[in-house]
Amino acid sequence: MLVLPVFFAMDAYVIDTRNGYLYAHVDAQKESAEDYVSLYSASGEDLIKQNWPTILSDTATAMRKVFDAERAKAVPVPVPAPPAAAARSAAHE
Repeated sequence: MLVLPVFFAMDAYVIDTRNGYLYAHVDAQKESAEDYVSLYSASGEDLIKQNWPTILSDTATAMRKVFDAERAKAVPVPVPAPPAAAARSAAHE
């Protein structure tokens, strides 16, 4: 019996299309051993159906960690008061 490793991988990128800045690159990988799988075998599709949700979930979890870390580093930007509210508060002073 021939046992070959089966490797699944997914890469995800977050790129600012305005300036081309790469904000994040995340990859997820999974490897398993199967009796014999080729591009043309029916069992290949079954392996994809079994492993794809895990790869997607791992990628989403990794991206969430990147976004949370970036949010934690972000400096809050003060929001200016609307002009009408500023004028009313100045009039009451």
